[in-house]
Parts: sequence; C-alpha cells; structure tokens
Amino acid sequence: MEDYNSKNDASAIEHCRDKSSQGFSTAWMFTVTQFESLLERYNTTAYSIVWEFAPWMNTEYDLEQLLAFGRLYSDMPESAASGFYTAVERVETNIEWMKRNEASIRQWLSDMTDKIGLH
Repeated sequence: MEDYNSKNDASAIEHCRDKSSQGFSTAWMFTVTQFESLLERYNTTAYSIVWEFAPWMNTEYDLEQLLAFGRLYSDMPESAASGFYTAVERVETNIEWMKRNEASIRQWLSDMTDKIGLH
C-alpha cells in the first residue's frame, strides 16, 4: 500500500477504516505514512481524514498515536488544529467510556453467549 496512488484514496481509507479492526489499523497506518501525499492532493482537507478516525479510537495507544501525529504536524493550520483538539477530546471521552463500561459489557456478552449456548 506504500505506493498506493488513487484519485479515490479518501474513499478507500474510509471503506477500510469502517470494515474491521484490522481494516482500521491498516487505514490508520496508510493515512499516517502517506499523509504528505494526501496533503498534496487534498491540501488542508487531508487533516480531516485523520480526525475522522477519532470516533473509533478508544485506547491510550490510540490517543498516543493521535498525539504523535499532532507533534509531527505541529505546524498545521489553525483550522486543522481546531479539528485536532476536537479529535483528542473525542478519543479521551472514548477512553473514559471504555473504562466505565467495558467490564459490564464483557460480562453481559458472556452471560448472553452462555444463555444461548455459544460459550
């Protein structure tokens, strides 16, 4: 995917990102490693492609990845920086939600799979 060069790369990224956790990881790595190309093609709109990952990011690792991107592109335009801070807030909120709810959701899923005989 390193040399991937399509006029529909934003759509391909979105499609991969939404399909599965592996698709998400692949799309994220592609977006980060190919960001300069995306920036050339989409100008400052390329930053929005990165921020659109935030709703699916819910771990400390995800947050660190987003923050590392922000450090790498700390000279981003003000409009992009606003989106960056919004994305960071979203990921932090997602992390807190996971901390509060993950155990009870896992328990509920376990109970349901036991109940229907899938466990």
